[in-house]
Amino acid sequence: MAGPDALSRVGFADEARVLYPPGAAAGIRPALDRLRCGGATDIGHGLETARQVLAPAG
Repeated sequence: MAGPDALSRVGFADEARVLYPPGAAAGIRPALDRLRCGGATDIGHGLETARQVLAPAG
């Protein structure tokens, strides 16, 4: 049986950082409400950070 859905949010403007660590999808609403545009777009580091967040521990 599969577990509950999880969701994470990674920002990648001037730098890439985890804005919402993996957790229940229902808890991300406040993080989405704070979503804003700004700065540059560092998509390469954003995608790498997202990959690291999603990689299995170990």
